[in-house]
Amino acid sequence: NTGAMGKAFKSFSLYSIGLRMARRAITEVVSTVKELDKQLTEQAMVTGRTREETYGLLKSYQDLALQTGATTKEVAGVATEYMKQGKSTKDALVLTEAAVSAAKVAGVSTADSVNYLTTALNGFQLEADQAMLVSDKFAAIAAASASDYDELAIALSKVASQANLAGM
Repeated sequence: NTGAMGKAFKSFSLYSIGLRMARRAITEVVSTVKELDKQLTEQAMVTGRTREETYGLLKSYQDLALQTGATTKEVAGVATEYMKQGKSTKDALVLTEAAVSAAKVAGVSTADSVNYLTTALNGFQLEADQAMLVSDKFAAIAAASASDYDELAIALSKVASQANLAGM
């Protein structure tokens, strides 16, 4: 009976595809959990906190990821970079929000966004709470000119400290 055989083969094929997809999803989840664990462990080492304390930040990272359209892994990675710079947890979260938001709006990597924002803040001797303002100004200038966020941030990184010394 070829009809029954065809149905059985179709069912087996669908089952096989479903199983492969489930396996791939589980592998991706395990990979993400391992990467998050690595980020949080690194944060614990950099800040002197316990792993439990850094895991307490996970909810903040998840909320920020939802708010910015990033992944929790991206957010944790950016926060780790700011903590490596010696920023407090509070400042790291503020800076992370600005850097991740800017990366998504400008279409640049989060690593580039961290570098651009850090350079601008340090060059003009600004505090973490002004990070979103700096990022918004980059985006506004890019939208009003023929240049993009990436170009402006790179240019500013070259002249920020001199412009600040000149009172600009």
